[in-house]
Formats: sequence, structure tokens, C-alpha cells
Amino acid sequence: MRNFNQKRIEKNMFAALLNIGIKDGMSRVEIRKYRLTNFVLIVLFFLGLLLLIPSLYENGFIVSAYMNLTSVALIATLLFVNNFGFINFTRLVASTYPSVIIVSASIAVKTLYPQSVVIFDFFDARVLAGGFFVLPYLFFGYNEKRYLFTSLFFIMLAVVGFDPLHNLFGVGYTNFFGPMSKAYIVSGIYIDIVLFFSSWAFYYFKYNIEGLLQKNALLVEDLGERNVELSALFEELEDSNQTLKKNEKLINEQKQLLEQTNQDLAKQVEEKTAELRQSNEELVRHNNELQQFSNTLSHNLRGPVANLLGLAQLFKMDSSEENRNSVAMHILKSAESLDGIIKDLNKVVELRNNLFQIKEKIEIKKEVDGIWFVLDQNVKQCNGKLVLNIELPVLYGVRSYFQSILYNLISNAIKYRHVDRPCLIRISSFIKEGKCIIEVQDNGIGVDLHRYGKKIFGMYKRFHDHTEGKGLGLFLTKQQVEAMQGKIRVESKLGVGTRFVIELPSIPLSQIQSQLFYRSEAADIYLDAVNNITTLDWKKMPLPFEFSEVFRNNIEIFNAYNSELWIVDLRLMVNRSPSEKKWVIDEAIDQYVRVGIKKVVVIRKIVEEDIAFWDEFYQATKRKSIQVIFAESTTEAKEKLLNV
Repeated sequence: MRNFNQKRIEKNMFAALLNIGIKDGMSRVEIRKYRLTNFVLIVLFFLGLLLLIPSLYENGFIVSAYMNLTSVALIATLLFVNNFGFINFTRLVASTYPSVIIVSASIAVKTLYPQSVVIFDFFDARVLAGGFFVLPYLFFGYNEKRYLFTSLFFIMLAVVGFDPLHNLFGVGYTNFFGPMSKAYIVSGIYIDIVLFFSSWAFYYFKYNIEGLLQKNALLVEDLGERNVELSALFEELEDSNQTLKKNEKLINEQKQLLEQTNQDLAKQVEEKTAELRQSNEELVRHNNELQQFSNTLSHNLRGPVANLLGLAQLFKMDSSEENRNSVAMHILKSAESLDGIIKDLNKVVELRNNLFQIKEKIEIKKEVDGIWFVLDQNVKQCNGKLVLNIELPVLYGVRSYFQSILYNLISNAIKYRHVDRPCLIRISSFIKEGKCIIEVQDNGIGVDLHRYGKKIFGMYKRFHDHTEGKGLGLFLTKQQVEAMQGKIRVESKLGVGTRFVIELPSIPLSQIQSQLFYRSEAADIYLDAVNNITTLDWKKMPLPFEFSEVFRNNIEIFNAYNSELWIVDLRLMVNRSPSEKKWVIDEAIDQYVRVGIKKVVVIRKIVEEDIAFWDEFYQATKRKSIQVIFAESTTEAKEKLLNV
């Protein structure tokens, strides 16, 4: 009984700490904001105490202990200040003070104990200070950009200003080790770049997650409203039946009218039920989409980040200038690869409405080579070898899913390799019975399919304990294969190896050459993934806002699918206003240059008022190195574009 009361008191105390600053009448969003802030501050407070106690026991009151004690006192002060409603001030300070404390402690330690300074002290503190960029994303939502960017600014200021601040207090790199080496400068720049891209990835992740959550909330609200309407209809039907019982004398006279009323009500119920079913399906789809994106993001980023961490450790251990420069180049390439993965995942979110319609040209060997490079460090550790048998070099599908499928299977083959022999991975592609077949085979430790066969594609299912993992890769792989209307099966034998066979539909080229990307009353935009051609077909003379909307979507498809060839039908775009013509010459052409347009075929209708405009248009595109060809029909335009 005593233990029960003690636990109850502790629970009440923790709840009281979480509710500091919360007042009656606050919205759910405000209450969540206070509780999240208080929870993070409590965690930081106890973490500071855990670090302070062993430090005092081993070293006594040295400068790091004072800095830690100051940090703990500051957190307690912030909890106190939070009680008076200064939540924004509290979050700003809490999200930036760790980086400031770390940089300050680094300067103080180097000032008081210069004899113990080593070169890696200038790396550890910088990376640790920058690592706290995640705190602003915990405290602030996407709509609180002013506070979010302010706290990120101070953190980035602490990281970028790391060397200048040390130099200001006379404890810079040059004070201990002489002039800065090229490797030190480059590594500092790479650390800043990695932190920047990581922060950028968190920003887009938070933006997309909050957007999907907002849509979920709207769908739930809409579902509630439709339930109310349905309940009202059922009540109306019940009232009608009660009225019928109370008016038995009028049954014969009003029979036909009552039947008609019942039919109308039944029709309305059927319609509302259909609407409710559609809303439920849409809600489930959005929830699945949110979960799928979250899992894909965390899983696909793990490989490149691990590669970066491995290279950073190699850079730290190797003192050779030449080797460090080589490692630095690999860090840059890995960062670029990470940036590419983030962009691809971001494209999945931004274009999710077209995700299962737009198919891209996928060069299988190119995708395998890219994944092999990302896993370079893991390959070297296991002396891995890759054997390719690519009879089918190209297929068409959702690129981001195909990349994720191959990455999961190849990384699993490396992770679950056999310790007594070099890792050997065979990848084959061919056509069989009208289907695209992809096979990934390894000589690893294998899986007991008699025991785990029904669970192998399950979520969070793991069958080996000697390596780390979440058991998510094969689940994602199966979901993505099925999303591409395909099938996957596995063959495995313990101690011999595993083979995965993926079967994807062979899509007719006629469907790939004319994929509708955008449709409105003003224009349609099509993508030909076979020839990498985008076609813009104006259906009427657009209004200014329609012109802007179509232009934005046209830019979006160029960015998303790297289309370099463009066909634009401007036969209805005659005699435009001078301001629109000027905008095309001064701004639109530059934007198309930035997204990589190389060749354009313009289907036009010449009128006397537009002759001067076309001459100016041709000269402007020529100056920007865009090749312009004129045609009279879409068929002629495609022929000219492919034959140039």
C-alpha cells in the first residue's frame, strides 16, 4: 500500500510539472505546446544532473562542472518563467542555450587548461553544438517560422562562428597548432554543409508531416459532419414511421405519398452512405500515405548517414593530409547522395496525387550503381562483390519506390552476409511471360522459411539478432512492389543464401508516352517518359490567373522528372497583352533555363500583331542556349524534336 501511494505521489508530481503554465480556457494546441516544452525541459534537467554528479565525483568543481551546473539552474529558471506564460521566450532560450553553453565551455576549457588541448577538441565541440539543431523542430511548429528560424539562426551562428569566437578569446586553432591546414578548413566546411542539409531535411519533413496531419484533421471533421447528417436522416425516417403508426386511418389515402417519401429518404441514405464510405477510404489512404512516407524517410536516410559517420571516424583517425583530403571528397559525395535521396522523398510528398499515375524511365544498372556507391563503406568491410546480368536494361515505374526496393534488398544482403566467405550479390533482370523480372540473390546466412515464411514481409519482424535493425525493410519493399502492381517472393536456405524475385507489369509504351500530369479548363500537360518530352496543350485563351497556374505546374514537372525537351501548343495564345509578352521574354525564359530545358518546339499561329514578339522570343531563347523549332501540329513537333 505504501509503494502504491508513493507511486501515486510521484505520478501527481510529474503531472504537475508537465502542467506548469497551463491556464483554464486554453486551447488543445496551446496545452500541447506547454506540455511538450515542460517535458523537454524536465528531460534536459535530469540529464544535466546525471552528467553533473559523476563529473563532481571524479573531478570536483572544475569549469565543465560549473557550466553544467549553470545549465541545470537555467532549465529550472525556464520552468519557473514558463509558469508566468512566457512560453515563446522559454522555447527560444531552451532551443539555443545548449549550443551556446557548449561553445562557451569549449572556450573556457581551452583558456583554463591549454596544456590539455588536442586537435580533435576543435571538431567534437563544433559537431556537438551543431547537433542540437533538432531542438527548434521539437519546440516549434511549421507555422511558427519566426521563432523556428530565429533559434536555428543562433545555433548556426554558434557553429559557423566557432573558430572566430575562439580566435577572439585567444584560444583558436592557430594559437595551438599554427596556421589552419587545408584539411581543417575543408572539414569545417563539410561539417557545416552536413548540418545544413540535415536541418533542411528536418524542415521539409516537419512541413510535410504537419500538412498531412492537418488534412487528416479536416477529413476527420468532415467525417463527423457526415455522420451527423446521416443520423439526422435516420431520425427523420423514424419520425415518419411513428407518424404512420399514429395515423392509421390515413394509411390508404397517403400510401402512395408515403412510399414516395420512403424512396426519397432511402435514396438520400444511400447517397450519404456512399459519401461516408468514400470519406472513410480517403481518410485511410491519407493515413497510410503518412505512415508510408515517415517509414521510407527514416529507413532510406539511414544508409547515407551511416556512410557519412564512418567517413567522419576515418577522417578523425587518419592524420595523413593526403588521406584526409581523399576522405573529405568522399564525405562531399556522400552528402550529395544524401541530398538526392531527400529530394526524391520530397518529390514523393509534393507529387503524391500523381504518384501512382506518372511512370518514369528507370535504368536498372544506373540505379544499382548508385546504391552500390552509397553502401561503399559496408561493401569494403565485407569484401563484397556484385555480379550483374542485365538483360532488361530499362523499365518504367515509380523511381523512388524502385530505388527503395533495390536499396533494401542489397543492404540486407550485406547485413546478413556469411562470416566465412566474401559477400557475393547477383542481380538479374529479364522479361518472362510478358512480365519484368528482377532477381536479387546472395550467398548469406539465409532464413528458415519453414519457421518464418509467413512473417518475412511483416512489419517490424526480425529473424537474426546479431545485427541491428528494425525489421522494416522487407515490409516496405513488399508494400512498394504491390504499389507498382507487382509481386515479390523469396527463396532461402539456411547457410546457403537467399533469392528475392520481383515481378512487375510490362507497361505498354503507348501509356508511357502520353501521361496526363495536369488538367484544367485552360490547358493539359502531358509527360512522355520514353523520350523525356513534356507537352503543354492550351485549350483556350487563358485568363491571367490560369496562365500563372499552368506555368507553375509546368515548372513543377520539369523539376520533378528532369524533362529537357518541351512541346508547347500556342495556337490559341494569339494577341496577348504587352505585359504578358514582356513577362515571357524577361522572366519565363530564365525560369525554363534554370530547370534545364534544352530544346523547345512551338506550335504557333502567326498573326500580324505577334510577329515582333516571335522575333524577340527567338532571339531571347537563342541567347539563353535554348534551341527553338517551330511547327504546325503536335505530330510534326514530336518528329522535329526527336530528329534534331
